[in-house]
Amino acid sequence: LMGIIAEAAKRRRCRFDLNYSAGFEMELLPIALRDAALTFTLRGIARVRSDESNRAVDDLLTSLRLTRHLDSAPSLIIGLVQFNMAESSLQLLWEGLRAKAWGPGQLEAIQNELRSWNVSQSYLRHLNEDRAGMLDLLEKLASDSAVVPPGTGVPLDARYIPRGWLYQNMVSYARLYDNFCFYPDGEEAERVSYQKTKGLYDELIKRKTRYLGSFPHPYDFFSVIAVPMVGRATA
Repeated sequence: LMGIIAEAAKRRRCRFDLNYSAGFEMELLPIALRDAALTFTLRGIARVRSDESNRAVDDLLTSLRLTRHLDSAPSLIIGLVQFNMAESSLQLLWEGLRAKAWGPGQLEAIQNELRSWNVSQSYLRHLNEDRAGMLDLLEKLASDSAVVPPGTGVPLDARYIPRGWLYQNMVSYARLYDNFCFYPDGEEAERVSYQKTKGLYDELIKRKTRYLGSFPHPYDFFSVIAVPMVGRATA
């Protein structure tokens, strides 16, 4: 099975045997890829320590390819899984560097694979999907639609929330992303700025106590709940 996965991962447009239009099945994809990447990473570390660098580098490249594959399913939650996969893959890279296991050709192959994945641009896509998803959820709430947030299974009841508050939350939420992530200096960003997203965290701390000195303002309620995921992913 691992051999089949390794061969499939070499193909840029490979797709797994899932119904990509069914949300409940697609929720399994990042977990399955994370577990597969970790398996390759652990086997690669064992091979480095057994002086099998030629086979260890194949495991490293496969783990990196599986990590990059999650670009095809952008969302902030998937982005967090993706960054966790990248971290474990890099552990194998450092194990090989410390053991001086990688030869010139292997280092070139690793470098080419790393260059093919722009982490910052990938993160922007994840953020954009997250922004669109939350705005869609708030729009449905404002139109009295039944909404079940992904992964919760619990419907939200907006009957007692003034519709104007929901629309103001949409504006607040969108502007936070635009001002700190997508257009931080008035122009479209090409990469995520760590300093800007840190500034976003500082802004959220202020907004948490805007109402009566203890609570978020009703116009910022959903923003304060949802946006902190951005800071976690950046860190």
